[in-house]
Amino acid sequence: MRDAVVRSFPVASIWSAARRLAVCLCGAVAMAGFGAGLASAGQTTHPTTSPGTLAAFGDSITRSCCHQMAGNDWPSQVGKAAGLTVYNEGIGAQTSTQVAVRMNAYAGTQAQTFASAFTIPTSGSVTVAFPPGDEPCYQAGIQGPAVLLATVVSGVTYEGKCTQAGSSYRFTPTAYPAGAVNVPAGNAWTAVLGSEMSGWVSIEAGRNNYQSPSVVLADIAAMVAVARRNTTHWSVMTILNSDLEPIGTAQYRTIRSENARLASLYGSHVVDIRSALVSHYDRSFAPDVADHGNDIPPLSLKSGWVLGRLTAPIADTSTCTFSISAPVGANGLILTVDSEDIRYENPTTCVRGEYGTTPATHASGAPVYAIDWLHPGANTHSAHNPNCAGAGGYACIAQEYEAWLVRAGSDARQGP
Repeated sequence: MRDAVVRSFPVASIWSAARRLAVCLCGAVAMAGFGAGLASAGQTTHPTTSPGTLAAFGDSITRSCCHQMAGNDWPSQVGKAAGLTVYNEGIGAQTSTQVAVRMNAYAGTQAQTFASAFTIPTSGSVTVAFPPGDEPCYQAGIQGPAVLLATVVSGVTYEGKCTQAGSSYRFTPTAYPAGAVNVPAGNAWTAVLGSEMSGWVSIEAGRNNYQSPSVVLADIAAMVAVARRNTTHWSVMTILNSDLEPIGTAQYRTIRSENARLASLYGSHVVDIRSALVSHYDRSFAPDVADHGNDIPPLSLKSGWVLGRLTAPIADTSTCTFSISAPVGANGLILTVDSEDIRYENPTTCVRGEYGTTPATHASGAPVYAIDWLHPGANTHSAHNPNCAGAGGYACIAQEYEAWLVRAGSDARQGP
């Protein structure tokens, strides 16, 4: 599996901190960090690493999301700073199980198998099926690396790239057989991994199914077991909470419990990116201060991008139904139209005039900008944040991982 190019779009500089008025804090202290000490805002020491590869397994937190610039993902930033060859094995929207099976770390009740029979062709590709929830391949519209699978039929190994087309998965052989090969239902497959597994291995998983703690913990345990068989240089990242999971909510408590369990199980191998992001808020920016009070990663460290333009006017100050030239997508986005901020949940639920801005009407053609509810990255507020060189959330994660590399390189506890 290899890294893929991340699309980038310009982010217009239309926001200003001056018009974001103070918002009410929820009077809560930040969750204590679970991993070893956080990297300081002025961290500049880069580790000298050996071996020279980093295989980063994960979901969109690892892959990068939301039109961030190519090379802005945290593994690429670490690779550049530490002189590592990077294999970004993140695939957006995957559960911990789907990440695990790509490491050949199956924690379920059956082996990694094909759900139905198919025939390996002598040209082109073929539709394949997997048990629901065990799909290893990247999803349509979700960026990720090509996933190579191998399956053995009558003692012969056949490899192919697995991708998704519509609602089905396609298997494209890397070398076509001389004649068609019938693969029976239930035939086992394995992910094709290379020498990168003997270097630094990062595991980041569970964000997309944190509501099933036992599954997440079992999947991560299986991935750790695979990593341990290949290297002593492995780490586990904590799970991020979003704008929709502030302190005091049941979802927050679930994520906190899982992160605490990871810290208990894996100790100095844990990289606490959640606490690092929360701590690196801009103390002069009211939305960041509010986010810190809610113990969520701050607005200035989230991904921001140009979403599109209004294709019809917003004629009143209460509607949540907007016509935009591009789909809004995820719930929880902060949309900025003219000088108004809108927290968008769905076409019937939103908060107009978020962050103290004034609800207003807006003309057709007005530009619409977005900041993501979950994913780290950069937006027009990032440069004003004094932390992480003003480069946004992925830079903060890279900084925290680099600090962990320094600790791991000198820490006698970093054994199996």
